Amino acid sequence: MDQDKWRTRPARKTQGLIHRLSSMLRALAGTASEMLGQRSVSCVVGNFLIGDFFGDVRCRHGHPTRLFNIGRGHFVACDICRTFIFVGSNLMSSWREETEDIWRANSDSVEGYEWLK
Repeated sequence: MDQDKWRTRPARKTQGLIHRLSSMLRALAGTASEMLGQRSVSCVVGNFLIGDFFGDVRCRHGHPTRLFNIGRGHFVACDICRTFIFVGSNLMSSWREETEDIWRANSDSVEGYEWLK
């Protein structure tokens, strides 16, 4: 009988440990999802919500946005809303690796879009 008691005791401890760990993971996952959902907005330009750091630009309607360069200038566009904004220049070095043909194509891609200043 003592031998049976010894066998069940580690199983109970393991179950208790698993229960505590899973509770901790659930709490941590909840906190992480809340943090991701609470992105601050420091500026609104037309349909764009601009956060606290470069690159945190999103469409207020939830549409996908795209970042592109024209020369050393960086722009964000929403193709569904047909709008775009200027977000800065020379903030990323990727523009140095692009050609004038790429910049021309980027400029053509927003032809007819509203430029929100």
